Amino acid sequence: MILVIIATHYLPHVGGLELATFHLAKELDKQHNEVHIITPSPDPNKNTTPIHMHRYPIHTYPDEGPIRAFIDGLTFFKKTVKTIKEIKPDIIHAQNITNSIPAYIAWKKYHIPYTICIHGNLELMGPFLPASLKRFWPQLPHIKEAAQIITLTNEMATQFEKELGTKPVVIPNGVDLDRFYPAENNEMKKSASPVILTLSRIDNKKGLEYAIESMKKVHAKFPTAKLMIVGDGEYRSELEKLVEMNMLSATVEFTGLIPNSEVPVYLRNADLFLLPSLYEGLPLTLLEAMACGLPVISTPVSIAPEIITTWKNGYIIPFKSPDAIYEAIIDLLSNPDKRRQCAENSFRAAKETMSWENVAKQYAELYQFILESN
Repeated sequence: MILVIIATHYLPHVGGLELATFHLAKELDKQHNEVHIITPSPDPNKNTTPIHMHRYPIHTYPDEGPIRAFIDGLTFFKKTVKTIKEIKPDIIHAQNITNSIPAYIAWKKYHIPYTICIHGNLELMGPFLPASLKRFWPQLPHIKEAAQIITLTNEMATQFEKELGTKPVVIPNGVDLDRFYPAENNEMKKSASPVILTLSRIDNKKGLEYAIESMKKVHAKFPTAKLMIVGDGEYRSELEKLVEMNMLSATVEFTGLIPNSEVPVYLRNADLFLLPSLYEGLPLTLLEAMACGLPVISTPVSIAPEIITTWKNGYIIPFKSPDAIYEAIIDLLSNPDKRRQCAENSFRAAKETMSWENVAKQYAELYQFILESN
């Protein structure tokens, strides 16, 4: 099978979508498919991979305004359609709705079916229609003509079925099990104190203030326990003020940004993973924490209710509840046997259902079904 993936962003820039595109392409290539990636994302290092890369950088700067950005986008779409004609793929995979526009053009001109994988909220999918007019989404031809729409979670699928009138297929992203795995039995933690880890951009949707507030009571029970907040963002200064106000400077640590290569190290040196977010698309860090064998505590965002079972591999907690966070942390820290069992269950779930090999097989089966149906 010859597959084209259209992605607005790609490596060497590192983000959830970029990594998802890379791992999907790599695993499909391993499964004896010919994979091409078309992207405007430049690569100054000119790295080579088994994947066929087609890079058409566009140089848009913020002060150039939306008109210039629109023109650059059209230029990329034109080059994408031309490249698709040259490749002659069996099927096209568009990462997000905006990239389905050139896929739709290729479908009309060359009868090549395409899928759309949506990685976020409908309101965020492209600049071509305001949220106030979202009732017209189902009539947009590049959405209507897609052979299949894919979402990452059942929650997202329900939202899109309501808005678009068609039910998407759900295929969650995977986790890189070559990088994310539990610490060896003989691998000593760098800290003897219990570490509760959060790993995210720091903004007001991450619910980190509730985690900080919970640490007042956690500290009373476990004086050496530490909340480690990994990441950075515009909301950090507000949280630092909250820490100082509650006299938790010795209990809450802000690491700032860390290199992507160090993420597995931080996870393997933690005791618990905490995701107190108010909203998430697909929290890749949650999957990575499970792959590293951590009990996970999360609000019911995104895929969390589908992969976390209270008492089995962690806790699902209510939104905006420092008390619920405290109770979950204390229960797991007070019961080493339960914590160990939750850790084993987390890793087992990640290994059996969340590998990129498994995800790629689901995509390959979907593509084959579409081709046979056409």
